Amino acid sequence: MGWLPGLSNATANGVLASVIGYQKDCRAYILARSAANTANAFIGLAALFALSRMRNGVMVALSTPPLPPASALFVVGVLAACVAYLITVTLSRSAHLLGGIEGQWLHGSAIAFVIAICLLLTGPFGGFILLLAILIGLVPYMVNVPRMYCMGAVMVPVMLYSFGIAWI
Repeated sequence: MGWLPGLSNATANGVLASVIGYQKDCRAYILARSAANTANAFIGLAALFALSRMRNGVMVALSTPPLPPASALFVVGVLAACVAYLITVTLSRSAHLLGGIEGQWLHGSAIAFVIAICLLLTGPFGGFILLLAILIGLVPYMVNVPRMYCMGAVMVPVMLYSFGIAWI
């Protein structure tokens, strides 16, 4: 997914969800999602170096001059993956403590954190954009359309623009 413009982790995970349902096989679903996210990061790096094209926001940040050497980025990526694995395995021993957390409280806290960080980093204009994004995100729910199908509204124009077929 990281090679083509407009295709993201969300797209890959949406396709995976239709093939490997979470209800069918939880372990395979989580493994497939993690593999897709990791592959997307490395393929995005490959696209940055091979085509000099950014496929996501992280690649835009990395592309600022001077561009780090590819070997350094890949070594840091592998090291970060190994450290993340060790942290996950270590913290998984304490996962049973999270079982008692109220779901509504957790959801509300996550929403409050996102709103606060958005307002802190972007101010009132960012808060307005967040409000618009929330309203747009509610449309598929209100018209009973799966959100995955709405990805085409973003993917098709980005792909056409990137391939030089359409212009903005």
